[in-house]
Amino acid sequence: GTESGEPDALAIYVVQLLCVRYEQGQLDEIDGLIEQTAEDNPGLPAFKALLALAHCELGRDEDARQLIEGSASEHFDDLPDDLLWLTALTTWADVAGRLRLAGPAADLYERLRPWGDQIVCNGATTWGAVARLLGVLATTLDRYDDAEAHFTRAVEIHERVGAALFLARTRLGWAEMLLERGQEGDAERARA
Repeated sequence: GTESGEPDALAIYVVQLLCVRYEQGQLDEIDGLIEQTAEDNPGLPAFKALLALAHCELGRDEDARQLIEGSASEHFDDLPDDLLWLTALTTWADVAGRLRLAGPAADLYERLRPWGDQIVCNGATTWGAVARLLGVLATTLDRYDDAEAHFTRAVEIHERVGAALFLARTRLGWAEMLLERGQEGDAERARA
């Protein structure tokens, strides 16, 4: 792609490789490549969000926290209204949920709520139903009934389109929410 003159070929390759390595639990293999791509593409803030997600996955929460604070301080208004907008917001949502950041989670929840029935797809990657990330955010905000409704919707969407990987991620997030909520019967439901 690069030899043909496509200026985004390497960035597209990196994000697709990131998706595969993320699901394999092998982001450590391309950590430097993700960081370099984020640095080389400052006009694509979605790469900064992906770098923060990689930091979370690799146990570098403080590095991820520093990255999200920049966008969060502007209430995520720094994200351009482009093809990567929804990818960036949902990636930040995943980061905010992992780091348990209520302030950013509240901002992201309000921004993403109108898109709850959508699937995140930017032409190069797919990240599943927005409803799943709304469930993660609602859990972070201790809004467990809302979280349950969002996870239910995400399961419906993922089952309908046959997205087994995203269905598994949804069920995992739902189980984590049930364990956190801790009502009678939640532990048994989480195990199921």
